Amino acid sequence: MSSSDIPKLVHDNMHLRISELNELLATLRRSPPQAQNAPAPAPAAAAAAAADQDRTIRELRATIQKLEIQLLHLSAAYDAQSELIRNTR
Repeated sequence: MSSSDIPKLVHDNMHLRISELNELLATLRRSPPQAQNAPAPAPAAAAAAAADQDRTIRELRATIQKLEIQLLHLSAAYDAQSELIRNTR
């Protein structure tokens, strides 16, 4: 593996991680804040569970956005490096 392959591998890895986080986010959105077969919690506990799930979803969205921004920067750097390599050959 050459050093020029490393940015591509990092890019691909980040892209995969963002996809995994998006899948987790979709799962969280679909699932109720309690287990399917669990007895119904008290209203206060249900509200706390829902608030906790909402917070987790917001944090996950923020993480995905940060990773997408990093991926854009990485893509730009990779493109610039590729262009530089093409121009020096």
